[in-house]
Amino acid sequence: GLQANGQIQAIEGITIYPQDYFNPFNDATGKLNITENTHTIHWYSKTWLPKEPQWKVSIKRGIRRFFGKNSLNTLKHLKKIINT
Repeated sequence: GLQANGQIQAIEGITIYPQDYFNPFNDATGKLNITENTHTIHWYSKTWLPKEPQWKVSIKRGIRRFFGKNSLNTLKHLKKIINT
């Protein structure tokens, strides 16, 4: 019953909030969309990961932010084409 309308919704006793309330940060693009509704920001630092996966995430994040959020998918697709 969830509707993608940007409104607070109650579904089967659970309250669903729009993204700008608790997650206004787009990790793929690095853009922050703070509104009057924003209460917290999840920064996606991934500090719970071991160090090697953390730096891999940082590199991938940098590539997506510089070349666009779909750039890694495009590179993976090109790699498949080249390897076949």
